[in-house]
Amino acid sequence: MDAVNAVQSAKAQEVCQNVMMATQAYTLKSVTQLQEKMMAQLFESMGIGQNLNIKA
Repeated sequence: MDAVNAVQSAKAQEVCQNVMMATQAYTLKSVTQLQEKMMAQLFESMGIGQNLNIKA
């Protein structure tokens, strides 16, 4: 029975880790998009960067 519990526990930890990784990836993507928008607004407010690729 201990082996079954160990397998179930390992599977639960794997699922938890996958959820955490997905959450971190989503958060990182959101932060990156926000930073790009903020940089674009900053450059626009200074009158530069109309044709500037901010991702570069």
